[in-house]
Amino acid sequence: MREGLPGRGDSDKRMQLLEAAVDVFALEGFHRAKVEDIAAAAGVGKGTVYHYFSSKQELFQAMLEMSFNKYRSRMRAQLRDPVGLHQRLESMLAAHLEFVWQHRKMAQLLLTDNRPLPEKMYRWMWQQRRRMMVYVIRMLKQGMLTGEIRPVDPRVASLVVLGLFTSLGSQLAFGPEKFNRDKLAADAVQVLMAGLAGK
Repeated sequence: MREGLPGRGDSDKRMQLLEAAVDVFALEGFHRAKVEDIAAAAGVGKGTVYHYFSSKQELFQAMLEMSFNKYRSRMRAQLRDPVGLHQRLESMLAAHLEFVWQHRKMAQLLLTDNRPLPEKMYRWMWQQRRRMMVYVIRMLKQGMLTGEIRPVDPRVASLVVLGLFTSLGSQLAFGPEKFNRDKLAADAVQVLMAGLAGK
């Protein structure tokens, strides 16, 4: 990417390329997608892509970062009010499911393109998941302190919570029908909490 501070037009063009990249990568996968196809989808020349991104790999990672930043913003917006563990998990899951539904193409890409990605991308994606796990572990520990849930291994419990998010997200990403996302989140957390609160 070129040096210097981008202007408003640069920012808009970069976002245009990233949005086009979502569509092309989702359709073709990382390995089959071509830079020229992304350029065509964005309505620009191939050289314009390389003006903003040095490689397809850099473009793909920038696209992932854009999506994760949107996801984190959505989650933070749901968690501003101090509430108990049950309500917090339900809000998080509902926000997660809504985000997956609104970004189904990206979710399908991440869940189906299983061929090896560059190691740098795997490390970055693991860091994002680790950040989420740390946050969930903190919530679970707080839930134990307040007596909402019984003492459990918070790391194992966090993996169960994140597994639930992934599983239900997959249902929305590939399911043929539009689920009632709020009800799905409420029912799933009810089942989860019953297990965590059990004697």
